[in-house]
Amino acid sequence: MNISRSRTRIAIIGVFASSLAIVSILWVFVACRPTIKHSRPIKAEGKRRVIVFVHGVVGDVDDTWTNSQTHKYWPQLFAQDDQLRDYDVYAFSYYSPLVKSAQNLNEISTQLFSELQDKKFFTQYDEIYIVAHSMGGLITKAMLSSIPCKQSDLLHRVRAAIYISTPAQGSPDYAENSYVV
Repeated sequence: MNISRSRTRIAIIGVFASSLAIVSILWVFVACRPTIKHSRPIKAEGKRRVIVFVHGVVGDVDDTWTNSQTHKYWPQLFAQDDQLRDYDVYAFSYYSPLVKSAQNLNEISTQLFSELQDKKFFTQYDEIYIVAHSMGGLITKAMLSSIPCKQSDLLHRVRAAIYISTPAQGSPDYAENSYVV
């Protein structure tokens, strides 16, 4: 009788553990599924100038540009600023997870260029200004340097790129701690 009860308890514990494992797996794949945010116009009034925001690594189109204390969204502030009334504002987005595989820098810079071309930025706008944070700056630099010479008219439309915390010569922290990777 004791052996039978022990087997029953073990079976119940096994079923419980299996159920818990299944629920955990479902939680990881459903509840923790990343929300992929898309690029979007913040202000699109058909102006001849545009400001494009490009977020950095592990950031996204919303969190990177939102002040954590005031909850003000930079692209929206630019869109509402009277001194920038002659500018449209656009926020570019790409998938950049903390853990998991994602596109590499060249793929994302190609995505940025393709998106700007597909949305007619190089024909609609006479002047394009880019505000880029961290890896967004590297993406912007890669995109600009990949524009073929025969399309230099496209490059001339990009009047300025502002780089915020973009590593121009690599990251000293990475170099010092590369053994960790």
